[in-house]
Amino acid sequence: MKKNNTLSVNVDGDVVVLFFPNGNYTINSLEETLEKLWNESHALAGLTVVFNEFSLKYNFTFTKTGLTNVTVNYAQSTILKIIGFDTTADTSVDSLDSSTATLTSQNIVKFQRSKSFYLKTDSFSLKNLNSRGVYDGTIAKLQLKQTDHGDILYAMNQDVGIRYLLDSSRIKTMRLYLEDDDNNKVDLNGHSFSMSLAFYFIQERKYKQVTNLIDKLSNL
Repeated sequence: MKKNNTLSVNVDGDVVVLFFPNGNYTINSLEETLEKLWNESHALAGLTVVFNEFSLKYNFTFTKTGLTNVTVNYAQSTILKIIGFDTTADTSVDSLDSSTATLTSQNIVKFQRSKSFYLKTDSFSLKNLNSRGVYDGTIAKLQLKQTDHGDILYAMNQDVGIRYLLDSSRIKTMRLYLEDDDNNKVDLNGHSFSMSLAFYFIQERKYKQVTNLIDKLSNL
């Protein structure tokens, strides 16, 4: 299961990896945790983190005598989407002098990491195509309602009947799981999730071969 709790930063060749404890963070508590974990890592540079309420971005200020380079390593970091940094390439500093480097997230801080959950199964075949044209066993897409920078997440209750015709007439076991927008298994951090499934049985219609017009008319 992929966690969203790792940040890797390279400061003049000194790689610092921060691991964030699981929990529900606010803008301020995540900011404080960033500085606390950095100071406890015995990094060669100091760090100050400030949230800009106008741009909705984090500003990182690194201080170190003779500072030459600061880079956020995207490949080793899993928290970048939440704190607003690029998730496809390394991010270098915006400005740099001999002792101070400033780095600002490219995107706004996004505490709502996923806009939807996907209820899936691999216990039986579903003829359900995803947006990529692949059968992926998705039973339902659950839209999530949450304001940015909040710490409460809940699903919108929708009375929508979703039905699928199953290929198999027998089901011995059933395994259901939730995935996020990035196809990662969802960890609810101890919270419960409930749902209801209904199975409807229909009688299979068998085709009766007709040999003459009278038999055909009797089947109408």
